[in-house]
Amino acid sequence: MRVARFWPNSTAKAAGLPQPPRDWARMLRRTSVPVALLIVWELASDTGIVDSYYLPPLHVVLGTAWARLLSGQLVQDVGVSLYRLVLGYAIGAVAGIAVGIVTGRSALIYDLLDPVIQALRPVSPIALLPLAIVYLGVGDFEKVMLIAYSTFFPVVVNTYFGVRGVDPVVIMAAETLGARRRRDMLREIILPAALPHIFSGLRVSLGISFIVLIAAEMVAAHSGLGYRILDSEQIFEIDAVYVGVVVISLLGLLFDAAFMRVRRYLLPWYRETST
Repeated sequence: MRVARFWPNSTAKAAGLPQPPRDWARMLRRTSVPVALLIVWELASDTGIVDSYYLPPLHVVLGTAWARLLSGQLVQDVGVSLYRLVLGYAIGAVAGIAVGIVTGRSALIYDLLDPVIQALRPVSPIALLPLAIVYLGVGDFEKVMLIAYSTFFPVVVNTYFGVRGVDPVVIMAAETLGARRRRDMLREIILPAALPHIFSGLRVSLGISFIVLIAAEMVAAHSGLGYRILDSEQIFEIDAVYVGVVVISLLGLLFDAAFMRVRRYLLPWYRETST
């Protein structure tokens, strides 16, 4: 556990507690496997272990990415995809947090909404894509709604359990100290205690949103990263396919890093356990 974070190093060492790793050591740990995989990719293609048509060398993929970046095509595709992703994710997250709080605080509303939520939660957004095209047409709106749908369920479930998991003793103590109004109780007690669960749901739904975005763009779009990947495959530009895959991977990594930084800023008191 990261108990040592709250102890001076000498005290933690004397007590036999684990000490937090240095920043450079942790960075080395986190980058070692990705760098090793990139080296294996380059060597496997260059040495002929894998046919370079099916797995273009890394330097060829980077060259294609650079050319498309200079032409503006990559920037345009990334911009369109991010617009759809951010808008849909924001709608789904706000709705999920709101419904999760309400169902967590009201047994009546929970009983009314939970059967519907549990019935719809297993339904894949990809399965709803044909219906979304029929009712909403081919455009940004149907993709935004599918992303919002996929974001909603992880957020609402985690928010509900976060709200329900607040210790009743803490609530009674707050009431004893004068927190009588529901608004004050929600803002000062319930939301701070539920935030770790809410952030967990938001983080999970972010990855799901990327998956739904790319699938929707492959099926019904004329722009975006998903469309570009499928279009490149159909004209046998395999290196361009890998460009799209790598860009999606990098965007996911950057979004997750930014997300974790925001969480550490908003929840400075919260620390995950580790060995």
